[in-house]
Amino acid sequence: MKKKSNNAVIQYLKFIVVGSINAIVNYVAYAAVVFVGFVLSVLSSYLINSSLVFERDEGVKGWQVLLRLYVVYAFSGLFLTTLLTWLFLDVLNLEEGVRSLGEAIRQSGVDMTDRKLAEYIAPCIVAVIVTPLNFVTNKFFAYKKLGKSSKEKAKKEEVQNASTGRDH
Repeated sequence: MKKKSNNAVIQYLKFIVVGSINAIVNYVAYAAVVFVGFVLSVLSSYLINSSLVFERDEGVKGWQVLLRLYVVYAFSGLFLTTLLTWLFLDVLNLEEGVRSLGEAIRQSGVDMTDRKLAEYIAPCIVAVIVTPLNFVTNKFFAYKKLGKSSKEKAKKEEVQNASTGRDH
């Protein structure tokens, strides 16, 4: 077994290195869990929405819809939700807007700061904004055939054939 140094400075420096490694492991584990949660939530959204809500256009593969959903939810669920929450809490100061509600809550005996109340309310407001956006992007992008529809292509081809006097 390797002999460990009794020098307090060396021990302290090693302790800092070990703590730093632990912090990195913790962050990576947290990021992995968040990533897995995102992947599973989008997958479940795809499976349930495909069964109950939306139909794919003809020629659109399931993997294409799923890939589009990951793009849509990465934007709305990760980027836009974070941006709007920050906007409500730190730019528009939602905390000020809920002050009277916070006072009423505290008078009822619940110990809650105005900031904490704003942190509970902001995601609800954001959901009201982001949910319709997600519906529209699902309905008109994720499940749809991109580009010209097959009917449009057939009509264009028919017009071209008619103008040249050719038939199929």
